[in-house]
Amino acid sequence: MEVAWSEFKKFIDQKRVSPQMVIVGSNYWLKAMNEFFDIECLVSTDPAHPDTQDFEANYLPICNQSTTPEVVTQFEKRDKTLKIAHAEAPVDPVTGEAVALLRVPGTPGTDDGRWISAGVAFFDQYTPGDKIISVHFTDEDNLLGMGAGAVAGSYTDDAADAGNQGWAIPPCGFVKAEAVGGYGFAPAGLYLRVTGKKGGAAPYSGTLFVNLEWSEQDDA
Repeated sequence: MEVAWSEFKKFIDQKRVSPQMVIVGSNYWLKAMNEFFDIECLVSTDPAHPDTQDFEANYLPICNQSTTPEVVTQFEKRDKTLKIAHAEAPVDPVTGEAVALLRVPGTPGTDDGRWISAGVAFFDQYTPGDKIISVHFTDEDNLLGMGAGAVAGSYTDDAADAGNQGWAIPPCGFVKAEAVGGYGFAPAGLYLRVTGKKGGAAPYSGTLFVNLEWSEQDDA
């Protein structure tokens, strides 16, 4: 559809698209497209024409740019600052369990928190049968009014059979979890509670360590 220059520039301004341009005879032949429409316009190359003056001064520099939209994933956005943190906990000599707690920094009840990219968990000494049996977000300070220690979120598949929940630690001595399809958000004031259990038999010993790779949202 061919339109006047005034309508053409209104379209590209509203849709924020780059016009495509070729010179045909004594005219600029312009075309603009978005998902649903494409329109055309002829603008004279005569420098005395007011439409030409407007086009050359304000729109010619943005012509013939790529019409393919740039796709930016959550991982590629440059709006976060990498942070690293860790937690550790001793192994209970009777049960073989260790519970590592890490409070999410920031002001509770606001948009503060951390965007989790990945985490690594391991015992200081590997024993066959070592496991990370759960990873939960808990409200240790009763901020939500459900009682101290209430589970507010989970990275464990709690719907799986009890014997299949969590991860078995392989002979390399550690397990690493990474975010799927974007970063996982952890609200400020909650705790990341990682529970590990040693293999072998009592008396148990050792220390559970957890490393977190997460980020803080940059100010707009």
